[in-house]
Amino acid sequence: MSEKSADRISPELRQIEYEVDNFYKASSLLSLPFASAAWNLLAVNEDLTMMPTLNGNLKSMHDFSAMAENTVWQIKLPLLWLLSSCSRWGKIENKYDQVNFQAAWDFIKLGEEHLSFEAAFTYASKGILDIKLDKTVLYPEYDFHKDSEYEAYNRLLTPLSEAPTINNDKLVAILQPIEKKVQINGERFRYKLDPKLVTNITQLLDPIYAEQFSLPNTWQFGMCQGL
Repeated sequence: MSEKSADRISPELRQIEYEVDNFYKASSLLSLPFASAAWNLLAVNEDLTMMPTLNGNLKSMHDFSAMAENTVWQIKLPLLWLLSSCSRWGKIENKYDQVNFQAAWDFIKLGEEHLSFEAAFTYASKGILDIKLDKTVLYPEYDFHKDSEYEAYNRLLTPLSEAPTINNDKLVAILQPIEKKVQINGERFRYKLDPKLVTNITQLLDPIYAEQFSLPNTWQFGMCQGL
């Protein structure tokens, strides 16, 4: 093997990388068909997404944008794990199962913890940093947060004074008909999605979505004089 193509990481660290990369396979969530496992995963993701909203911790359009971004990254790796390991496709669950829900919760948290590990080995493989093994702990010889102020996702805009709002009266009026159409049988429920309901909710939320892509009113652009 030439010096140019030689692995920058020792065989011992590569073995550790392999074992950590495959640790997710011990999850009981993988014993479920993909549809059922993914349903539980998305249910947990929805709870984690709604928590800061219900707690009032989202106060600006930047908070909402960061939440949407975090939602995607939170399930990206866990969904790939499920897709590569679960049997296809199965039936979507329509009842709460505490064991499966907890397994999905732990699965998402494992994915979050894996991101830093993945980043360290990616940078080490490219020669950007070195990884030191001290007994059972890995130490990247680089501070990942050192240059965080220059990251591409930095929020450069001044947050707006008020968060986007929804007309609650209109929202309640739109959602009330759902109660009459939900069919409940023991612990199971069934609801046939109404295209009109989707259209009404989309129209109600459209101003909020549009605000995510708008610059603050305080921004003013000057006329460019001739070069």
